[in-house]
Amino acid sequence: MHVRIRQCRRLVGLSQSGLATATGVRRSAVAQWEKPSQGTSPSIGHLVDIALAAGVSFEWLATGRGPMRLDGLDLTPTALTQDFAMDELESRVLSSIRRLTRRNREIACRIIEIMAT
Repeated sequence: MHVRIRQCRRLVGLSQSGLATATGVRRSAVAQWEKPSQGTSPSIGHLVDIALAAGVSFEWLATGRGPMRLDGLDLTPTALTQDFAMDELESRVLSSIRRLTRRNREIACRIIEIMAT
């Protein structure tokens, strides 16, 4: 959920402080919601507020299922690959690989395949 909160906040150009103001919490609460490990989860009421502030589907925000936006124009996948990471280390690896260029991702993939044999 932390990834979806950050993703939708950035999508609408809100800072953590801006989202905090829109949801009636402190910026530190938003930082906790976006923290990958040992963070806190927002209450249902705050999830509703986040969805409204960012203009995203509550179901998508809460569960990762369904379209990100309800306008039918968004083709966001219903589940993110990151949702399937088996542990924090695997999640970090996926996050790092996503920041690479396509060419470097191909190289990293080959290296990992060689190491796995």
